[in-house]
Amino acid sequence: MTASAPPRFALFAYGFRPFFLAAGLSAVLAVPAWVAMLALGSMPLGALPPQLWHAHELFYGFVVAALAGFLG
Repeated sequence: MTASAPPRFALFAYGFRPFFLAAGLSAVLAVPAWVAMLALGSMPLGALPPQLWHAHELFYGFVVAALAGFLG
């Protein structure tokens, strides 16, 4: 009879899962922040137009986390 391995927490069963979780959390947090900034008329990062700020956040926040999850 072989001994079975103790159950592991499913989130850490594979290396990519925390990165997909981070990508999802980034999307959940970025959308309300974006809406609040549009409603308040605030300009994050100084004089950077809102469209470029949004592209920056999408690329460095969401896409990198998703790619790390896929490649991990």
